Amino acid sequence: MKKVSFLALVFSFLVGSAQAGTSQHEAVVKESRNAGIYTYFLVDENGKEYWIAGPKTNVPNGKTIQFTEEMWMENFTSKTLHETFDKVMFVSGINWEGMTKQAIDPSQIRAFHQNEAKGDAGSLTVAEVFEKRKALAGKIVSVKGEVTKVTDNIMGRSWIHIKDGTGEGDKSDLVFRSKSQTAELGEKITAKGIVAVDQDFGFGYYYPVIVEDATFEK
Repeated sequence: MKKVSFLALVFSFLVGSAQAGTSQHEAVVKESRNAGIYTYFLVDENGKEYWIAGPKTNVPNGKTIQFTEEMWMENFTSKTLHETFDKVMFVSGINWEGMTKQAIDPSQIRAFHQNEAKGDAGSLTVAEVFEKRKALAGKIVSVKGEVTKVTDNIMGRSWIHIKDGTGEGDKSDLVFRSKSQTAELGEKITAKGIVAVDQDFGFGYYYPVIVEDATFEK
């Protein structure tokens, strides 16, 4: 996970240049399922089928929709639908021809993710999150620690590194990603979010565990 500064700069440049192309999607609706004020869609994007979930939108099967990628979750169980998806992309801003453009603000997206999360695992150490990552996938965790690195505006999010004195090597540094908040270097904070595992962002940046949809409190 660790890269020299030069590679980090290259990564930032490449991601920034490609961001619009990778976060925006267009696909054909194959199936839809409403879950409260949200909708799950099975879509086909250039021959590849996958599930997305976002703000409730009534779209007929066969229609082409556009949406903004927020995050992927694997082996995700919807408490509302009582169904587990191998992989689902959480999205915002679902639009299709003939409808007024709609979006959902980050706080609503976060509320949706946390409502659909598998549960709250409570307060854990950095080492515990790494050790139990498979069991924690899709669950909410809180970690108290010091901010050791802050990188803003990468893939539309702030990447906040937290250390609490536990763990060794790469497993002593846990990354929290947030679209709505950032933090200051050296701050002691409580970071909270949903655990995602085996996340590959390309350019050699792979994370065995990362925490998404994060919020921070001093």
